[in-house]
Amino acid sequence: MVEGNYLLLDAPLWRDLCKYWDFSVFLDVEPSIIRKRLLQRWLDQRLSLDQAKKRLENNDLVNLEIVVRNSMIADLTFINSIQP
Repeated sequence: MVEGNYLLLDAPLWRDLCKYWDFSVFLDVEPSIIRKRLLQRWLDQRLSLDQAKKRLENNDLVNLEIVVRNSMIADLTFINSIQP
């Protein structure tokens, strides 16, 4: 099993990786849920609220946008729109 945000990215080098797996899954999670979980992840790692927000805005959400806009279609997509 292989896991990662960029593994379905339709970009040079990344797109060539898909030949190494038989089946792909994409987790389509509502942006508000992602935002909340990622912010909490950084807070759990003892970053201040300001540091966590900066990391979220300047790194995580930028990467999210790249992956969502530029990924190849997975064999199966799970949609999570319910916040636990």
